[in-house]
Order: sequence, then structure tokens, then C-alpha cells
Amino acid sequence: MTMKPFALVLCCAVALGGCVRPKTDGVELSVAREFRAMPVAEQARAFRQYPVDQQLGLYFFTHQHMHHPPIILAHCFALNGAAGVELLRAKLSEEINAVTVRDIAKLLRTMDSMKTYDVAGDTQLMEALRAQIAKFPPEGWAGLAADYANKIGHERSGIGLATQRECT
Repeated sequence: MTMKPFALVLCCAVALGGCVRPKTDGVELSVAREFRAMPVAEQARAFRQYPVDQQLGLYFFTHQHMHHPPIILAHCFALNGAAGVELLRAKLSEEINAVTVRDIAKLLRTMDSMKTYDVAGDTQLMEALRAQIAKFPPEGWAGLAADYANKIGHERSGIGLATQRECT
């Protein structure tokens, strides 16, 4: 490619798309990496300062790209109640992989357990979750997702003061 056509393509790309920042699940990759580098206690405190959609993106990023992901983030996300569920419902309507299905099932189980949303009582949501789980072989991540789904409605503890304190 000669210099003129390359310059023209570059100018068009900048004009049409501007500076594109890489994202992961709706969160800028640099933000997600910065978040991942924080100590877990600091992650828990900072997590709820992000908009709910970015919280979900950060949750997926930490649970899919970290060995020993911070479990507390499921509790912090669960505090969003119905607003968080709507994002999860939308995600379940997309083509997603088994790891994401596992993470959604974990979040829904946590929300139901903490009583921040009646997941068990939302039959459409449970049907969407089970439909996604059924797309994958049960011996992989979908098996764990099925375990989480089967516990929804059976293990309820309510919101603990420790969780509220850790997530603010």
C-alpha cells in the first residue's frame, strides 16, 4: 500500500470512529485492568461507585480473567436488585458462552439468597437461565451454572451488615 491510500484510510477511520478504546463487556479495558490490580478490599469499596452496567462488566472481567476472583463482588452486585436483574435478563437474551452463563447463574443465586430480588419467583428469568444452561454440555461450566440455578429459592440468608459495609 502506498502512503497516500494508507493516509486516506487512516483519516477515514479516525473521522468515522474517532479514537476507539478497547472494551470488555462494556468497560474500557484500561479501567478493567486498573480495577483488577486493586486489592480485593479496595475493589469491593470501589465497585458500587461504578454505574450498574459497568459493575456487571467488571464482575465478568474479574471472574473470567483472574485466578481466584473476588467472590465479594457477587454480593456487591446483588445489592443492585431489580436494576441488576434487568441487565442479566438482557444478557441472557444474547448469544453467550458457558462461562458467562455460569457467572450470571452465580449472580442470580446470590441475589436470591440475599433477598435483593425474588429470582425464584420470576419464572421468565428462570426459564431464560435454564434455556442458556441447556445449550452447553453439563460436565463443563454449565454444570456449575445448573447447580447454582437449582439452589435458587432454597438458600436465603438476607443482606448481612458485613456485605453492606464491605461494598460501600
